[in-house]
Amino acid sequence: MLASEYFNSAARIARILGIKERPGRTLATEETAEFLEIANGILDSLNSQSLMIYDQQRVVFNMVAGQQTYLIGTGSPDWNIPRPPRIDKAGLVIASNQPYPLELPIDVLTIDQWKNVPTKALTSTLSFFAWYEPSFAVAAPYGKFNLYPIPTQVNQIALYPWVQFSRFANAGVTVDFPPGYERLLKFLIAIDAWLRYHDTPVPADLRTQAAVAMSEVRSINAPIIDLTCDIAARGDRSLGQWNWITGDYQRR
Repeated sequence: MLASEYFNSAARIARILGIKERPGRTLATEETAEFLEIANGILDSLNSQSLMIYDQQRVVFNMVAGQQTYLIGTGSPDWNIPRPPRIDKAGLVIASNQPYPLELPIDVLTIDQWKNVPTKALTSTLSFFAWYEPSFAVAAPYGKFNLYPIPTQVNQIALYPWVQFSRFANAGVTVDFPPGYERLLKFLIAIDAWLRYHDTPVPADLRTQAAVAMSEVRSINAPIIDLTCDIAARGDRSLGQWNWITGDYQRR
């Protein structure tokens, strides 16, 4: 679908609610530019929300012996991918273990855990911990991925960053989104357009439709959590299984 079709669909929604009086018309050039700005602002906002992210892709990078910090971002001299707002998972890939490269989990530390590392300059053949610093500067818009201990052996790093939505370059670009996002984007654009064109509150029906669309997307993107039960809470298995109906243990 063309980006302009999203804008016109959102405009039709807003027009029904009173933003535009003439039905069936497309956006003028100035209006299209404004809707393009609105849409890109919404995509930027979605990129910062974990439940709006539909995928975490695995990307593998080469390490450099003795290097602890790697810059991540578009055009980065180290790892050239869109700067991730957050990295939750990573792995150390032992590429020499052929024909089946071994990937060992790396614990991604929080800022407090990283602060508590007393000897950050410690070296080792393997790194088992990392800290991702989502730094950003106009001159260098890169995040920083820090390994600990500093590796002396050359291996690879597997990252699982959030997939980022690309901005609409112009109204003529063709865009594709997973199921559920088309409706969500139209209503979010319509809400933003209402706020720009009206001094009155956004109609309740429009807010409701946007909330429903957002809830549907979040329900798909919500991570599946593996639940476990501590063995101490399960009772003595030698007595059999607990029957909640009878209130006692029963053997099969």
